[in-house]
Amino acid sequence: MLPGTPNDYPPAPPNGSFRVISSVADTEGYHVGDCGVIVDDAARTNGKLPVGEHRMVATLCFRAKSDASGAVQRISRAHYFPVGGGCLTEIWIAPFAVGMESPVLAIGERVSCDRATGSIPPPRVLEPLPGAVTAGKVNVWMGACHGYLTDAARYVTHALHYARAVKDIVQLNCLHDKQTQLVVLARMVEARLSDVAKANATDDDRRHQLLVSKVACDRGAQLQRDAAQCVGYH
Repeated sequence: MLPGTPNDYPPAPPNGSFRVISSVADTEGYHVGDCGVIVDDAARTNGKLPVGEHRMVATLCFRAKSDASGAVQRISRAHYFPVGGGCLTEIWIAPFAVGMESPVLAIGERVSCDRATGSIPPPRVLEPLPGAVTAGKVNVWMGACHGYLTDAARYVTHALHYARAVKDIVQLNCLHDKQTQLVVLARMVEARLSDVAKANATDDDRRHQLLVSKVACDRGAQLQRDAAQCVGYH
């Protein structure tokens, strides 16, 4: 399980901030260790991330208690998160395992702001559509598209919490509409990912699902821009 989060959050500076908190403990069948967290700003310098959005890669090391050789395994997980003006983003990392299964990396997040607004960054840039519609390339692109839509919906959900707290009906209505559409788009792309993974999927099938997903992600980018305007970020 993820560790509990504190009830009180310190005020964030005007330009926003974030901190990462790790909670690492052995699971039933494994010794577990924190192997580090990297905040990847390289993606921003080459134009892949807009200002206000960060990419973090957390790595967990573990070895089976029954393995006398001491062989260490590693798992990594990327997580995108916003850092908005006047907001503090706290990210919690912990291993999670059921019984003797290998641990997975669980990541939780909470955003607090010193004003009633969410931190909704501009849409990030996705890679161009692959030239060849091989199963591998199509799965990678559609997976990135699905991840982007899921993240965008999460950012808007954060903003909804702030608008609800101060009973801002105008913001609530504006944001709820965008959040609902983003969730629908993410689910649609997820379903199409399952379709292209089928063994009998043809190149035409993959090309069709890819183009439909591209339209969904383009629409998601516009919804994210519209949601940012709902809370006054232009």
